[in-house]
Amino acid sequence: MSIDKKLLKRLKILYVQDDAVIRTELSQLLSNFFATAYSDNEFLAEAIKLKIYEYIVKLIDIRQLLSLMNDLAYVLYKDFSIDQKNRELEKYKEVTDLNNIVTETDIHMKISKVNELCCSTSGYSKAELIGQDFKFLKHNDSYIKIYTEVLNNKSWQGHLK
Repeated sequence: MSIDKKLLKRLKILYVQDDAVIRTELSQLLSNFFATAYSDNEFLAEAIKLKIYEYIVKLIDIRQLLSLMNDLAYVLYKDFSIDQKNRELEKYKEVTDLNNIVTETDIHMKISKVNELCCSTSGYSKAELIGQDFKFLKHNDSYIKIYTEVLNNKSWQGHLK
């Protein structure tokens, strides 16, 4: 596996070493790959509260350390990326809800969610709509088409009367 220095630079690593010479040399080496942080013991108590991904005992195999940290950086980056995409999707959903009538149903076609535009267009409140059968909103011409599309797991787009 290749080491991604860009991903590793996003990480902070806690390195504890009682020998000052070894601590200094290894800290300099590690600073080429990771975000630098404090080397004081005062941060140890706070660091213990953090989730531990891996624990490596002395003698350190630098290749093993870099490989483990690369794996961790990749996992953390994927989590960050997923969170970022979820935030983008939430913004997209908000824009969609502002400009479209949105009605969600459960598998039994009972209304489980409606947006404000649906309420203002239909004249019903959310409380009046939630739990109602989807037929409650029907108009005979459009209802059959909507019902068929939704049952076939497709979205429906059109005009309601």
